[in-house]
Amino acid sequence: MLTFAQLVDLEHLIAIDFGSFWGVGESDILGILSNLHVSTSFTETVESDFGVAQMDIQRIQAELARFAVEREWEQFHSPKNLTMALAGEAGELLALFQWLTEDESRNITTNPTKLARIREEMADVFIYLARLADVLRVDMEQIVCDKMADNANRYPVTLAKGNAIKYSERDDA
Repeated sequence: MLTFAQLVDLEHLIAIDFGSFWGVGESDILGILSNLHVSTSFTETVESDFGVAQMDIQRIQAELARFAVEREWEQFHSPKNLTMALAGEAGELLALFQWLTEDESRNITTNPTKLARIREEMADVFIYLARLADVLRVDMEQIVCDKMADNANRYPVTLAKGNAIKYSERDDA
């Protein structure tokens, strides 16, 4: 399955290389693509076998790519710029927890105003990460699953339960 960004890349390739042959210009193809329906509702969910709503990362990436294309922002979405924006948003999230005690950070859910700001920053971090993955054509679901498997191997329950010792710092490493 192609990501929206890949589809746009393909569309540009077709328009530039074959447009004159077919008598179709790049703007014609962009117009056709802009009329394709891409859901704008981020509240649509898919139910898993466990009845828990799951996020559709590829759909979100398509929405983010469409958003960038409509504003002609893809020119600014280099991996470097997206990584810098991601770091900036992570810093804004970090600032909301700076100087809180452990207990204050655990109880932040009791403050709706602060929790709303945290949710906004978390969304910003995820948006930039999803956009970066799309631009780099990295399958987020696959790399997360791979990393979780690696972590399970590095931190077996028998060695990691109840402690925060890094796998490379354990006596058995």
